[in-house]
Amino acid sequence: MKYKISNAYINVNGEDIAVGAVLGEEDKPQSPYRTEYVTNSEYEKGLKEFRYGKQQIGDCVHHCITRFKNFTATCPIKQKWIDELEKMGYDISKLKYEIAK
Repeated sequence: MKYKISNAYINVNGEDIAVGAVLGEEDKPQSPYRTEYVTNSEYEKGLKEFRYGKQQIGDCVHHCITRFKNFTATCPIKQKWIDELEKMGYDISKLKYEIAK
């Protein structure tokens, strides 16, 4: 089981939006070392399937997936993060971005 150690954010015009979870090492609930980022919906599903555990420590790091300045992404972004913003109710039609390969 991997445990959450922090939130993952997308910054849109200066506003941080928590879109995911940062997971630590397998079977080490006190490990501050990141192994992967998952979306909020994937994290919630993983909690129900006992693949992920709730946060027990914080790594004191701000994890930013990408930044949007004037609604334009500063780097390519994976589609799953855009999909997560849409699931959360954000108007993604205003965002300009390139999908990471």
